[in-house]
Amino acid sequence: MPNILINGEVWADGQGEPIHAHGGHMLWHEGFYYWYGEDRRADRYVSCYRSTDLFRWEFRGAILTTNTKTEPIRVRTDLRLSNEDESKVNLERPKVLYNERTRTFVLWAHYENGKDYRAAACAIATSNRPDEGFVYHGSFNP
Repeated sequence: MPNILINGEVWADGQGEPIHAHGGHMLWHEGFYYWYGEDRRADRYVSCYRSTDLFRWEFRGAILTTNTKTEPIRVRTDLRLSNEDESKVNLERPKVLYNERTRTFVLWAHYENGKDYRAAACAIATSNRPDEGFVYHGSFNP
């Protein structure tokens, strides 16, 4: 592992794998920085990494995938994480916030159908943990 991180170079996690957290967001929670970002490989949408020092990153998992559990929470919410032809949708610029009142981690992202902007919307998922167990509640226009 290098002694410094250099902008423009590929950063690796603790296992030496490239970090896939594009368009990301960081959250500080109970002694850890959590880094959430886009991961467009295979069935993944959002990956999560954590660190105590912003230098060494541990991959915690893909927290949103095409197979993530879905559960509606409002009227007119689109729960699809794939198109009818089984191509992936786009979930971009994920942000995770902690709601102290509900003790829930809330993920917000920009949603597109993966083909054009006609279905542009916001997407939401929640979990009781910062790095696993997210449930996708769909995309919608607020």
